[in-house]
Amino acid sequence: MSRKLILVSLAIVCLFFQFGFMTDAATTEQSLVSFSSGALLVEKSPEYSSAWGNIWMMDENPLTGWCCPSGKISNNVLVIELAEESMFDRLEFDTGHADAKGRGAKDIVVELSDDGPTEGFMEIARVSLVDREDNPFR
Repeated sequence: MSRKLILVSLAIVCLFFQFGFMTDAATTEQSLVSFSSGALLVEKSPEYSSAWGNIWMMDENPLTGWCCPSGKISNNVLVIELAEESMFDRLEFDTGHADAKGRGAKDIVVELSDDGPTEGFMEIARVSLVDREDNPFR
């Protein structure tokens, strides 16, 4: 069984989100990109500080999040390896707990790969999020 790798390209200032890739929305609410699901962060983006580290995007706590260094608000890339091959029927981004107006995620590209952490990625979503709103695109 191959593992899916997710490349998330971000154009943001601060990111607070619960990355909700669901295998079956009717039966589970657990994020497939969380540590509790067995996902691993295999490529990190620069961080503002350890309190705002990449790791906090995968803990399923809406009060924690990642923030880029000052001035690095675009082309931030994270690669997350899933525990197993998965089928997605929805994406969910939660930015409702961003600490100030205009500091949440905005433009996000999501890509998947079965070929490894550096190649074979195919775009599955390109979204622009509404400021300080949970799951702002449906």
